[in-house]
Amino acid sequence: MNLIVVMLILVGMIVPNLAANVIDLSVKKHALQLSYEPIAVTNQETMGMMGVHINLDIHKLSMVYLGVGGYGALTGDRGGFFTAGITPGLRIPFTRYLEADIGLFLGGGGGASAFPGDGDMIRAHAYLGRSFPLFSTWLGVARQRISKKSIKDTWVITVTKPFYITKPVMSSFDRIGSSKKVAFQKRNLRIAPLIGAYFPAKSALGRNALPLENKISLLGIDLETNRNGSALTGLFSLYAANGNKADGYGKIMTGLGYQYLITEKMMMMPYMQFGMSGGGNIDTGGGLISLAGFKGRYAVAKMLDVHGLLAQIKSYNGNFESTLLGGGVTVKLGHLDPVIDPFNEIEKTQINQSETQLKSFQWFFGNKTIYPKKSLKDKNGEAYESQIDFVAFGLEVPVNSWLNVITTTYWAYTGDVGAYAEGCFGIILKKSLFPRWTLYHQTEIGAAGGGGINVNQGTIYQSLLGIGFQQTRSYQWKGYVGWQGSFDHASFQGPIAMLSLDIRSAFLGSKN
Repeated sequence: MNLIVVMLILVGMIVPNLAANVIDLSVKKHALQLSYEPIAVTNQETMGMMGVHINLDIHKLSMVYLGVGGYGALTGDRGGFFTAGITPGLRIPFTRYLEADIGLFLGGGGGASAFPGDGDMIRAHAYLGRSFPLFSTWLGVARQRISKKSIKDTWVITVTKPFYITKPVMSSFDRIGSSKKVAFQKRNLRIAPLIGAYFPAKSALGRNALPLENKISLLGIDLETNRNGSALTGLFSLYAANGNKADGYGKIMTGLGYQYLITEKMMMMPYMQFGMSGGGNIDTGGGLISLAGFKGRYAVAKMLDVHGLLAQIKSYNGNFESTLLGGGVTVKLGHLDPVIDPFNEIEKTQINQSETQLKSFQWFFGNKTIYPKKSLKDKNGEAYESQIDFVAFGLEVPVNSWLNVITTTYWAYTGDVGAYAEGCFGIILKKSLFPRWTLYHQTEIGAAGGGGINVNQGTIYQSLLGIGFQQTRSYQWKGYVGWQGSFDHASFQGPIAMLSLDIRSAFLGSKN
């Protein structure tokens, strides 16, 4: 009898410890969305516009989502038209396979003289969709206004590819639904900032019919992902020009590569990409481009590689053709994805703490305002408006308790400079003041251009001082003031203010 009592006491001590080693996870269903629609630039000209978004599940598997992304020119003759913003949306299921989608895009941008003006873009859509195991297709209509100009209603065709992630349960808001055990697969993610250059072919002319510079400087970032053990790699790239009379040029591309291991530390990868490109006087026609190239990486640390690439890029209905040469560093991250049956979705699961480590990050969206110096003139010799507002997006990754690294993008929607946009990298120094208040100093440098703004060939910097209030464990409000410049006393500069909402999250990192 005494032995039984002792055993029960031991079990009572062990079980809570086992439970403490389990992490409760909520399952989030997100989706990558691609869309295409023809919109009228004038009564005689139509631009084929492509949308690229990530639709974020707001509350587990609810009907509400938040789309983050934008639109760009793909066909016609307006290569270089880009916008960015957010799309609050609602999915309404009718049957297991049939559902409706309604949403409202709010953002800014422009370019390629498509819709000159402030750059604000408001777009409402209504789609009807059919779900399949691996993707969904949609057909619908859209009504939009760009730079205060109303556009005729257009038809839209859309494809969405769902993917699932898990995040730690951080509040009682997430603590509903039964927990079911699922398998996890390791996925590799590589973030690769790059400094590069185009070396255009002699036949490549600008939209002014004059030859381009022999070299066009670029700043960019590549995102690479593949399942553990798979050589097939997906790539997504964002590049912008920051010199050589091409400020305002940008490109967005996606594609596939295949990795070959040369030695334990060295890798070579041939790859191909397709996407949208234009602006900065570079003539890409409608914007559709292709790229074929090679990328090499060499491991210098467990989570850090150096890389270089050589590629050939060509527009389909413009005259732009160029060699691309670049290099930079690659940060390697490994995370665990849940294996979910799309027709048997679950809301909650668990994982043993010994199998994983939590890696936190936060992304934000908000508004940035710059007040240009009154003495400055744009490229046409005209004064800027008294203030210019931007849609702001960014991603922060903690390095330690006092340092974050950050990548940001800003898109004008007021100030009559709608084609102007910025893309930056930087660091954030942080100091906790009180339990919910934190002091920040943010410094960035990057590429910018468009909208007639004189940014000294495209390289900008900004420095901000701010304070953050932690409303909940997941949400933080930040307010900043600071200064923006362009490394030349006559170029675009002035005081800035920014307000943002930061959304904290985490992913499951593999310990192997």
